[in-house]
Amino acid sequence: MYNFINHYKGRQDLIGNYGNNSLLLYALQLRYSIEDIISVAAESLTDGSDDKKCDLIYIDKDSGFAVIAQAYMKKIQWKRIWQR
Repeated sequence: MYNFINHYKGRQDLIGNYGNNSLLLYALQLRYSIEDIISVAAESLTDGSDDKKCDLIYIDKDSGFAVIAQAYMKKIQWKRIWQR
C-alpha cells in the first residue's frame, strides 16, 4: 500500500540519530531530492525545549524557497505502521 514506509524503516541513519524528526527529514529528502540529508539536518533542525513548535527551517538559497515544519507522530498509529 505505502511503499515509502518500508524504505523509511530501512533508514536507520535517520531513525537512530533523529528519532521523531527522522520522518520529517526523510520527507524533506524525498520531496527536494537532497543528497546529504545529514548535513541538512545539522543546519536545519531546531527541535528543542524552546523551539516555539518549529522543528525544522530549511532554506534553499539557490532555488529561492524555505521550508518551515513541525513534526508530530501519533504513538498509536506509529505502532501500527511498524507492525506491517
